[in-house]
Amino acid sequence: MAKKKKVSSPKKKTENKPAKYASQGNPPTTTVVDDVSGHLDLSWGNGWLGSLIFYIAIAFSIFQIVTSFGIPLDKPFFTSFPRINLGFASPQIDVLLLIRLTLLVWAVWLIRKALRGRITFADLFGFVAVFGAIELVAAFAGGVPSQVVRALHVGFLTLLASAMIANPIKNLPLKLAMWGIGIAGFLIGLYQWQFYLPLIDRSGFLTEFDIVVGTASLAILLFLVQRVMGTAITAVTGTFLLYCLFGHYLPAPFDHRAFSYDQVIEHMAYGTEGIYGVPTLVSATYIFLFILFGSFMERAGVIDYFNDISMAAFGRSQGGPGKVCIASSALMGTVSGSGIANVVASGQFTIPLMKRFGFPAAYAGGVEATSSMGGQIMPPVMGAVAFIMAETIDRPYSDIVQAAIIPALLYFGATYLSVHFEAGRRGLRGLPGSELPNAWEETKKKWFLILPLLVLVLLLFSGFTPLFAGAVGLALTAVLILATPVADEIRGSPLKAGIYLVSAAFAAWALWTSGEYFSALRAGTAADSGVTAMMIEAGRVLVAVALFGIILLGLSRAHQSGNQYARVAFWIALGALTAVALERSVAYVLAILAGMILWGAFYTRGREALLACRDAMADGARQALSVGLACAAVGMVIGTMTLTGLGTIFGTWLISIGKESLFLALILTMIFSLILGMGIPTIPNYIITSSLAAPILLKLGVPLIVSHMFVFYFGIMADLTPPVALAAFAAAPMARVSGFQVAYKAVLIALPGFIVPYLAVYDPSLMLQPIKDASGVAIVGLPYWIDVVYVVAKASFAMLLWAVTAIGFMRGPVSWPERALTFAAAALLAAAIPLTDEIGWALGLGFIGYHYWKYWNPAEKPSARRAKTA
Repeated sequence: MAKKKKVSSPKKKTENKPAKYASQGNPPTTTVVDDVSGHLDLSWGNGWLGSLIFYIAIAFSIFQIVTSFGIPLDKPFFTSFPRINLGFASPQIDVLLLIRLTLLVWAVWLIRKALRGRITFADLFGFVAVFGAIELVAAFAGGVPSQVVRALHVGFLTLLASAMIANPIKNLPLKLAMWGIGIAGFLIGLYQWQFYLPLIDRSGFLTEFDIVVGTASLAILLFLVQRVMGTAITAVTGTFLLYCLFGHYLPAPFDHRAFSYDQVIEHMAYGTEGIYGVPTLVSATYIFLFILFGSFMERAGVIDYFNDISMAAFGRSQGGPGKVCIASSALMGTVSGSGIANVVASGQFTIPLMKRFGFPAAYAGGVEATSSMGGQIMPPVMGAVAFIMAETIDRPYSDIVQAAIIPALLYFGATYLSVHFEAGRRGLRGLPGSELPNAWEETKKKWFLILPLLVLVLLLFSGFTPLFAGAVGLALTAVLILATPVADEIRGSPLKAGIYLVSAAFAAWALWTSGEYFSALRAGTAADSGVTAMMIEAGRVLVAVALFGIILLGLSRAHQSGNQYARVAFWIALGALTAVALERSVAYVLAILAGMILWGAFYTRGREALLACRDAMADGARQALSVGLACAAVGMVIGTMTLTGLGTIFGTWLISIGKESLFLALILTMIFSLILGMGIPTIPNYIITSSLAAPILLKLGVPLIVSHMFVFYFGIMADLTPPVALAAFAAAPMARVSGFQVAYKAVLIALPGFIVPYLAVYDPSLMLQPIKDASGVAIVGLPYWIDVVYVVAKASFAMLLWAVTAIGFMRGPVSWPERALTFAAAALLAAAIPLTDEIGWALGLGFIGYHYWKYWNPAEKPSARRAKTA
């Protein structure tokens, strides 16, 4: 086991630094690689200014969490309780009242610290951040309007981005100017928050000041997008904006009717068509929530668990470290859904490991870049694009996940085969078992870490919205982080036990008072004779109290005897209690979370868990910067198309080509997406290309989801394709080679990924989309599933042949004529022409038989390998 620690020590050491720093009462100072540019360093900074930026991020996350859960703060918590008459006021017991009482206690505690001379800037900023975020939400009864959420989302993004850009600047006037830009951007969000209803009333007749504010919002956004993500996306969005203003001067058919400056500004800076359009809505809800979910899961230790399981499962096999990289990236992608972040997070560990094992540096970087980008198509979370796609085409998120499952498995399977053959060509065997973790031991210790992810998957496939599923997953992960130290270390203090019992009674009472029967009974609308209903409601209370009793018993026994089974009982009881509470309302899950927070505040490890949750919120806000700014900027592209009809012009041209050749239309769409992806991240790439090309592919007979997935895939491939391959250039510093070398290897490894979308277009059953007969009626039942099985088998065989072609090795070396044969066989399997499948199967199986016959004698393999490598 000592060797195991040696393998994973760099990763552990890096992760412990922020936690240690946070425990000293200061925000962690870390540097991350931005998810888009791959080169922009963003850090919190030190001193009071660093604390200020850190807590701006906390306020951002709190605002987004509250609005994402969709629970109005003024909703009565106990519906059966009347208002309290205090003479001067009649408050009701609602969430807002409880929060304000908590803030009042917090303020008293801060005053006490100030009187003793122990208060810090972090204390003040923390209180102001939470207070400000809550009051932003509390200003609207019944919940914050969507338009306001979007405006404040962009306002927080501009403030946080400007502050972090200003952080390393030494020139004081320039530093102040950057802060001024950020504050102005946030004030623009507050302007739409404060004057939400008046702006609606004067829609179409904006004042001069409204136009000034709108102009400033566009200018600030474009400036920050250029600083954070580079010139490419700024140039694209700026070109579309100029087209709105001056496109009427262009010759037909590219011209449009003239629009005044006021019309363009109103369309872009107000309402829900421009920067506050659908992309910003998705960023402010689904994307931010799932980024936070991934950040919390990482703090809970899920990424470490995935790495350990990947090491245990694949470390011993041929080319073990490369396969570990693929497996860990795929598993991490299920949580983060971010390609570049995946490269940075796991590449620091996997790329040096692959190099030490014997893989060339460029190839190691290519494996990491290819597998990490695949995380965006790996269910259940996938990437941010999946949520935008679900919102754009108005289909359940579960349909998107279902369509992505088989292509994602093919993508990672092809990458796995590439690593396997490359390792075989170089004679690289697996790692020694003594250096690998034990999968069973790791699972016994950490099995509970994947419960939030399992609940998320269950909710998504049960028909719940991604927003609800993500909110529940986030709450459960927070409970997990806070409950872990409770399960691991308990001191048996009567005070703590009393607090826990009070929390238990509180949750049990919440469950009881939420019962429909008792609510009706107190309202006088039900007779006092429902014995069955009373027994059911009484049973709910008993279940809640019994579950808390089991938790306390499990804690006690775990502490006294170190009994592993007692800890298991604790986790099962806590999960069951959470499930019972969730069945009633998400608010009661939050009540359990509040109980865990209250419990953890009274001992050291509990406070460390609270700091971990705090740091996770800050990291989530930082990771959302690039995504949110990209979504807001690309909103101008969509606004241009809705205002000018540009999409119709492009669509008419593409349809004229597609009528003659669908394949040519697909090629042009692919090229357009790859070119657009040179410097533009996946999200804006998908939004622009899908707005222009996906509707046209639909008119050409490509199914709706397949047409959008086609565009999505090549947006991902653009991050691997030279000359501007963002994922490859992010992996290059860790591999210590040129980004072009990494990109070249990544394209070879990801070659099957370029083919899968074409296979799905010509046979949609590859994405589990219904196939139709000649009359247009969907084929269901056994014929459909037979077709699914056949197309998956055909695609898998084609992936195998392409991997052999790219690497030049299978059981032994493959000559160039043989590689030409395997390429031709795979191409024939992919072609949608009669008889090509039969010829492709015959050539491919013939090659496999010949190859295995050629290298059937194991004694020939080493000499052949030496001859090849020599």
